[in-house]
Amino acid sequence: MTGTPAAKTGACKRKHREHYMAISRRDVLLGSAGALGAATFSFPKPALAQSEPIKIGCLAAMTGPSSAPTIGFNRGVNFAVDAINAAGGVKGRKIEAIIRDTQGDPTKAVNATQELISQAKVHAIWGPLNSGEALATTPIMARAKIPDIHPCVVESLIDPAKFPNAFRMAPSNSQWDDAVRNYCLNILKVKKVAVIGDTTGYGVTAVGASVTAFKKDGADVVYQANIDSTQPDMTPDMLRAKNAGAEVIVVWSVSTGMEARMFNTRAAMNWDVSFVGHPSMASGELAGLVEKPANWKKVYAIGYKSCSYDAAGKLPARARISSIASSKPMWCSTIRCCGGSRAASMRSS
Repeated sequence: MTGTPAAKTGACKRKHREHYMAISRRDVLLGSAGALGAATFSFPKPALAQSEPIKIGCLAAMTGPSSAPTIGFNRGVNFAVDAINAAGGVKGRKIEAIIRDTQGDPTKAVNATQELISQAKVHAIWGPLNSGEALATTPIMARAKIPDIHPCVVESLIDPAKFPNAFRMAPSNSQWDDAVRNYCLNILKVKKVAVIGDTTGYGVTAVGASVTAFKKDGADVVYQANIDSTQPDMTPDMLRAKNAGAEVIVVWSVSTGMEARMFNTRAAMNWDVSFVGHPSMASGELAGLVEKPANWKKVYAIGYKSCSYDAAGKLPARARISSIASSKPMWCSTIRCCGGSRAASMRSS
């Protein structure tokens, strides 16, 4: 089929633009340096003069109930920006991180995403940092063809067909869930499970998936709930879980405030039950939220070592994960023990 000269010119321009926007998933995994690996992408040639900065939008819940992991991530972002710029930037161009506080609110995350794309004219986005927000923002970035790297674990957020420019630099929630079930069923050797999450999009999705997987593996899920992370009194839900006969409480939430209230309530109830679940339960912020260090005992959080590809494109051998509170290695499971006498030392970690 032949076309007019104008049509052919338009097709050539589209092909030229697509060539410079092409990003393979392997290129990102092999070429990214931490959270700001997007800075190494091939941007469209006419986008910026070579002396102007590469703009990276950062969607970060710096305040609000979901802020605990974000604060740590943000320290890493600032460190990476400073280190890369001190070394001369990327091909002589400095990185400019444009941070927006989403407060953990999907609506605010959507507004910030649109502002970063249409007004700040960013070239890539880091975040959001929780799945509830990412479920709302990822389609927007896909439509705008903006490269996005995030640590959000909900499976549907990574889809090469629907979201070809979205890349996850963390395990998926099913991988987390596998480790949690393994620890509960094969190490703690319990059968009666309570599964509790917050009311965010992530909490609801994670609880539903966890309950289904536990039942499939033969466990008895005696109680499940999604709780508002700002709820001041956790006693009603903790009592329901105890009265149902729960032998372990599996937690899916990024809210350290909610988790600390659960730990404190367990102590007030004099209930000797373990908590297993989300990495936020190992956050150093909890040291200042639990009423006493003993309240942080018998808390087992997901943890993992770096699994970055090396220069040859290979993943390292299976990481050997050890308990924070013990030198005894745990193979198979990526769970670490928190609290107890080590709670004070984790405050600065």
